[in-house]
Amino acid sequence: MREVTNRLSQTAEGLASVSPILKLAADKDVKMPIVEQVLAVMEGRMEPRDIAPTLTHETDEPTSE
Repeated sequence: MREVTNRLSQTAEGLASVSPILKLAADKDVKMPIVEQVLAVMEGRMEPRDIAPTLTHETDEPTSE
């Protein structure tokens, strides 16, 4: 995360919130795939361009958990 903030010329709102949000979600058994992928990008485990394909589904219908 330090590398991300060092490279930005603007305030990166919410970066410090990603980990606590995921912990709270896990404690409540809530899935947050977008936030999980943001964290993966921040940690260098995923490229930003790779997020979109993983979030698309064949239909726009909601899926059950």
